[in-house]
Amino acid sequence: PSGPPSPGAGAFQRAEKAFSSGKLPEAIAAYQEAFAADPKLYEAPLYAGDSEFKQDHYKEADEWYAKAVAVDPNRETAYRYWGDCLMKQGDTTQAEGKFIDAIVADPYSRTPRIGLKQWADSTGAIVMAPAIQLPARPTSGGKDKNGKDQININLNPSSFGNPASSAVLAYSMNAALWQGDKFRQTFPNEKQYRHSLAEERDSIEVALSVLKEQKIKPDKLDSTWKWLLQLDKDGMLECWILLDDPDQGIAQDYLAYRAAHRDLMHAYIAKYDVHPK
Repeated sequence: PSGPPSPGAGAFQRAEKAFSSGKLPEAIAAYQEAFAADPKLYEAPLYAGDSEFKQDHYKEADEWYAKAVAVDPNRETAYRYWGDCLMKQGDTTQAEGKFIDAIVADPYSRTPRIGLKQWADSTGAIVMAPAIQLPARPTSGGKDKNGKDQININLNPSSFGNPASSAVLAYSMNAALWQGDKFRQTFPNEKQYRHSLAEERDSIEVALSVLKEQKIKPDKLDSTWKWLLQLDKDGMLECWILLDDPDQGIAQDYLAYRAAHRDLMHAYIAKYDVHPK
């Protein structure tokens, strides 16, 4: 059930009516009134900014978008509008930051990704995630004769003879442990196994530790392992997993990770996903 109407609802409706009639100064005044009555009403500063933007009042629009972001930093729209506004002012560097903020706010929607892509197209940059292909994960093989879950490890024959083959095996073996008891031990409150950020990070780190122990020279490794070593060194392995290689299970860990690492995730996208010309 929805709660009581916003105390700013009346003014907001007047603002919308003025906006749709093209009476933009009148709309801004009413959006301002709605926002004063309800400082949590995200749409009021957002659309006030939009009304200024439509009149080419870019600095004023920036200020409104900043207010919307302050109301809810985890919604992507104000960042994206702000990015568009900065582009109009020729400030491509700050605009890039806002488009990245939009992705951090809502990484699993298409719209923020499109915003950064359009920014890249207009500045000649390329947006591309690191070329990483993780080994196949174990699959469930039904039950054995004692009723225990069977887990099948799937190794690609092409990995045999590869300098990283022992790392591939270590990754798969560790992921199998997670599908066994390790998930239940790590997430005692979750009834059903899911692929998690903790499992993925742990399995990759176990594989990387094998590579380091074997002292394999980086030039002998394919791009997957070179990238993973570099991400690990930068402390950005989890950012890559959550932003560029998530599945539904891993996505469930996003909000908790972002709460503690928002700046790191922003820095990851700027460093690893955006390639200036």
